[in-house]
Amino acid sequence: MLKVCYVLSTSENSGGANRSLLELLTRIDRHAVEPVVLMRRHGSMEEELNRLSIPFAVIPFINAVTTGNVLKDMLKRRTASIHQPRIEAFLKDNQVDLLHNNSMPALAGMEAACRCGIPYICHLREDVEKGLGNQFLDKEKHMRIAGKADRVIAVSEFIKEAYKTNIDDIDVIYDGVDTGSYLEKKEILRSNPLTVSIYGNLDRQKGQMVAVKALEHLQSHDGDSITLRIIGNLNTKYGNDVIGYVRDRSIKDIEFIHTIQDKEELRAVRRQDDIELVCSSAEGLGRVTIESMLAGCLTIGADAGATGEIIRDGETGLLFERDDHVALAERILYAAENRSEMREIAKRGQQSALETFDADSFADRMQAVYDEIICGHDGHSENAGKRTEQ
Repeated sequence: MLKVCYVLSTSENSGGANRSLLELLTRIDRHAVEPVVLMRRHGSMEEELNRLSIPFAVIPFINAVTTGNVLKDMLKRRTASIHQPRIEAFLKDNQVDLLHNNSMPALAGMEAACRCGIPYICHLREDVEKGLGNQFLDKEKHMRIAGKADRVIAVSEFIKEAYKTNIDDIDVIYDGVDTGSYLEKKEILRSNPLTVSIYGNLDRQKGQMVAVKALEHLQSHDGDSITLRIIGNLNTKYGNDVIGYVRDRSIKDIEFIHTIQDKEELRAVRRQDDIELVCSSAEGLGRVTIESMLAGCLTIGADAGATGEIIRDGETGLLFERDDHVALAERILYAAENRSEMREIAKRGQQSALETFDADSFADRMQAVYDEIICGHDGHSENAGKRTEQ
């Protein structure tokens, strides 16, 4: 039995990294892998892990990225030095065979594994600097430890590109998605008004304002047969900006819906969609893109981040130039005027998502990676001198 410790950078089950991990843990062969999870704080992931009967521990390690405040960053560095021995003790006491770091901002687990001579995986899911807009506390150290990993995995070619100048030998393995939770058989683009939706927390990187301005542009050109729904956490500064823009300019036919947690309720809402938009400027992979395609919607995405890897323009969806609301408006209008063609594109998109992002296949690939690492790792003691971080 292989004991694998999964290290999380957040403790909530709403983010793509943790949702992907939960789908992996649901499917991994528990006769071959004994999972344990390490988190930096309490959160909703605890309920999910309890549901799966997976043990976990909470040790208050830091995410090794800056806060923008010099004093706070100094405190983070001090906190890191205090809690690092606890993490090393946790790995030794639990006889961990392999550490799987689930998100790049978390360095503590990889550093502890490095010191203990335990093999580890560095999973690259986000572009910390350009995508998240953060800086590493100590980039040289972070990249050095990440680069020593037995396997470095990126969730997309886009993310591989973001790190390839600092880390060698990065493998690309797309995340798996529980396809059955999103798969729908429905007819789209059959009536007016068309329902166009965009999902995700209201954040500048997600680009909801682009969608709003696209609808405004369409309405100024007699595009009155379209309703836009914006679904996500509205209680953000950017959310206030978007809501204020809609109010101040009296843009009609826009509905704001707060985050939907219940899966069945989300499915019911999604069944009403004809078109789903992905306006993100630097999506590491883009689960919402995959979910939209599985749901049978026509998916229109910004040609940025990994979205262009998932959507083949004119074949499995439509692409538009990032941040260009006029280009987006034109794509929506084109879809409205060519409905039969768009229905075929949506069907091909659904089939592509089914074939590419199957969660069972992803779990099998990760199991194979674990086996390869352990088979190629001839005992911790032999490798400890090579990897130990002083």
